[in-house]
Amino acid sequence: MTIDNFESKLKSLKLKKKEFAAMVNAGYTGVVGWNTRGFTPEWVDSWLENYEKARKYDEIRQIVKDKLSEYDTENDTTSIYNGMNI
Repeated sequence: MTIDNFESKLKSLKLKKKEFAAMVNAGYTGVVGWNTRGFTPEWVDSWLENYEKARKYDEIRQIVKDKLSEYDTENDTTSIYNGMNI
């Protein structure tokens, strides 16, 4: 992934380089140092893709939980989702 693509992806995910570095347990200076190479390590693209999917899942999960809380009883949610922990 090129640095331009990396920075664009971080921007679309509303992530700062410092936050990204902390999430992947990398040094911030190392992440910034990728600029001199002009590209990121190979794993970064798939990591960002998975991070984006996880965020979308979390958003959907929260929407479902909010909707279920409207029913106000645990029996309703158990019968609707067969006891799945969502």
